[in-house]
This record gives sequence, C-alpha cells and structure tokens, in this order.
Amino acid sequence: MSKQRSISSEQLLYILMNKREEENQKKGIIKKELKKDSCKILGLFPYKSKVTGEVKAGRLFLISELHDGYQYDIIYDETGDVIAYNDYSEKNGLTIAKEIELDKERLERQIDLIRGKDVEDDDNNGSNNNDTSKAGDGRDLASKEHEEKTQNKTEGPKKIETGEVDINQGQLRNLKDDISMDHRTRIRLDTVINGQELWRILGIQESLNGRMPKGVSERAFQKGYLTRIDSKELCELEASRGEKVRTRKAEDTFAIVSPSGDIVELDEGVIEPVDLGPREDRLLQEQNRERWADGEHTFKPATDMTLTRTSMWRIKDVNSRFTANEEWFLGVDYNEDYVRNGSKPSDSRYLKEVSIIQGSRNTDKVYSKDSTEARTNPTIEYKLEDAYEAPLNSKEQKQMEQLEKSDSNEAKNVRREHQSELEKVVEKLTQKYGENYRDEITQKVEEEHKKGNDVEEIEKNVKEEIDELEDEMFRHGRRRDM
Repeated sequence: MSKQRSISSEQLLYILMNKREEENQKKGIIKKELKKDSCKILGLFPYKSKVTGEVKAGRLFLISELHDGYQYDIIYDETGDVIAYNDYSEKNGLTIAKEIELDKERLERQIDLIRGKDVEDDDNNGSNNNDTSKAGDGRDLASKEHEEKTQNKTEGPKKIETGEVDINQGQLRNLKDDISMDHRTRIRLDTVINGQELWRILGIQESLNGRMPKGVSERAFQKGYLTRIDSKELCELEASRGEKVRTRKAEDTFAIVSPSGDIVELDEGVIEPVDLGPREDRLLQEQNRERWADGEHTFKPATDMTLTRTSMWRIKDVNSRFTANEEWFLGVDYNEDYVRNGSKPSDSRYLKEVSIIQGSRNTDKVYSKDSTEARTNPTIEYKLEDAYEAPLNSKEQKQMEQLEKSDSNEAKNVRREHQSELEKVVEKLTQKYGENYRDEITQKVEEEHKKGNDVEEIEKNVKEEIDELEDEMFRHGRRRDM
C-alpha cells in the first residue's frame, strides 16, 4: 500500500477492511467476521522498529472482528503491517508486535477514547468540597506509575524576585465565585479533535500541574468545559479587588470549567496569544483560511470592514506532543450573521464562536511569529460546538466527523481536497458549456466560493447563471454583460 499522504485515512481504513474481509472468506477452523462499525482510525502515533532502529510516525487503524464469537482487534499501520493485536478470548490484553516498540498505555487509552468509553482517572478528586466524582477502576498500575513520574518532573509554583507572579509558573485563582457561567460558551473538553481529546491537546495536566487553586485538581476538568471570557471583564474584576491588573494581550481570554463549577483562567503557560497584525494582514488571513461553522463553509471578506476574527491563541508544544506536522490554535470570531447583517443571536453565548485552527508548518522556510508570512499562513478551521446548541444536523455531523479525523498534514490535505472539488466543478461545467466558457466559469466558481457556499451550491448557482446568460444570448443576440 502507498505511504503517500494524499491518500486519506478513510481510504486506508477502507482498504484494510476489504483486505480483512477477503482473508476472512477463506475457509478455516475459526469462523471470522469483520465488525465494520467498530473499525476505527486511531490517529498518528510514533513507534520504533526494533529490527532497523528506525523511528516512525504513522497513522494507525483499528480493525475489529469476531473470532468464533470472541472479539479480536488488529492494529495496522498505514503500510498494512500489524502493530499490535488483542485476543479477548485469552484475556491477555493488548499485545505489541515483537519487532515494534511503542507507548502501549497511550495506545490503549486512544482505543478506549475512539470507541467512546468514558474513561476516568483513578485519582480524579476534583474540588475537595464539591467534586464527588469517583476514581475510575479501569486504570492499571503502569498507568498510575506513569502519571506519578509525569507529576514529579513538573516543578511547582515559582515567583519572580519582584514579588510579582510569573505568568508561566504562578498559582492560579479559582474564579468560581466571581464569574457567572450563565449565557457563556461551554465547549466539552472531551471533544475529539484530530484523534485527541481537547483536554489533552491543550496539555492541561502538564501545564497546570502545581499551579491549581487550593483544593482543585487539574484532572477534575477532563470532563468539564472550555469557555471564553472578555479580557476586559477580568481586568475590571482585578481592579475592583485592588489587585495589580494583569496585562492581557488579546480581546478574549479562555478558561476551563470543572463539572463542579470551578473556573480557572488559561494563561500563557498553556496558550500563547497571537498578534493579529495590521488590518491588511488580518484581511489576507481570513481570505486564505477555509473555515466551517455549523456545517457551512463561511464567507471570505472582500474588505477589512467585514472581518470576524477577534483573537487567536497558539497551543504550545503540539508538534512535539502529537508528532503533528502542523501548528494548532484556538480562534475567536464574531458570528457571521452579526458581522454581515448586524443581527445578534437570541442567546449572547453565540455572539462569538470558538474555532480550532490547523496550519501547516513551513519546513523549507522559517518566518518569525510576528511576520506577515506567519500571520497569513493558509489554515483550515472548524467551529467547536457549544454543549447547549441544538442537536447536530447532517451537515454539522459531517463537520464533526471531519474534525475527529487524525492526520499529520490534515490542514494541507483538506485544503487540497477542497480545491480539487472546486476544480471538478469547473471541469464539469466547462465540458457542458464549452471551452470558451472556462475562464468565466472559473471566475464565477471562485466568487461563489468566497461567499461561503458549499460545492453543491456553487455548481448549482454557476450553472443557473450561465444558463440565464445563454438564454439571453439566444433570445436577444447579446448578453446583459456585453
């Protein structure tokens, strides 16, 4: 099988499933049956070949079967090699292939996550007063030892010599009694993005270890929420207490909320604010991005009068933690309908929308973070669904499925696929109306794309417009635009 990244993870999974079905049709002592609904994309994992010593980072896939009624799992890499297996009839758990070396614990957890199991941590105590969640009993001793080692490596809170709190190491405040969550965004921290929980993507446990308010555990937030707070609101709160007002570089500030209501601000120890730059850079960035919200492709502004982005935050250490050939960000945008039509949503929590942003890392060229090239790097972006929004429609469900997919170059591949779809529309309509219309069709497709229309709408609208112009030419001998 090809190793090329142009082959999507869905295509590779389909190939592997077909391969297993063909093998299972061969007569044998054991009756084997493929469980199609349980076959999953596990995401990108690093592993090492004991034979060659080569360290790889490849996509892994879970193929689930029944062997004489017993569940049997096979983990393949993208080349079709077996990485691990689990024979549930023997109750030995996950077995790693002899020639492979990888983080077994992480792989087991990812399998549980993808299958939708509600895996809880063994010492998730949360707040000493309010969080009554019990420790999970499915974690083994190796998991506990790993977590203890991680915690021991993390230094506790420090203060700089002036007595001011170092933003990267200082003790955090519990905003539970200061900030009302009424009509405020709530995005589930267990939302799966690119094969990982948002909680893990943000590195909450690692970044906030030793910095949490008294009586609050960072792991109490794993089943909690991400929320947005106006930075001005937090500054006014500090001023009202007579405290030193922290300089916040962005209009919006993110915080996490535990199920018991504890609220902790995410500072630059977790995410870094990105300078959006001058309005011409902001305009170019929004024109270069492909953003989806509520299942729809959002419009591209023609001028800087219809910009929607209010802040952007770089998630730290994504490349090293997940072996992703991308940079990931959180972004905040005004609701599109509000910007274009001035109509505010009935619930203020939907006035601003939070997105996950993925941008390809430039490996051939290096730009400073505050350069125009870095600010305007093409991205793909997905609005994250609020926990209180209405049930997902078919388009929104498709968007979430796209969001869950794991690919080291997803930003590049999704943009390539999207551009390919637009090119197919051009070719289809050119074939219908003739080569003389190619340039005109290309222009009209791009215009419809900037409006935020999806591929089906683009094809329909361009076809209708060309048909109308053709009819005018037939009836009057000229077109309105001649």
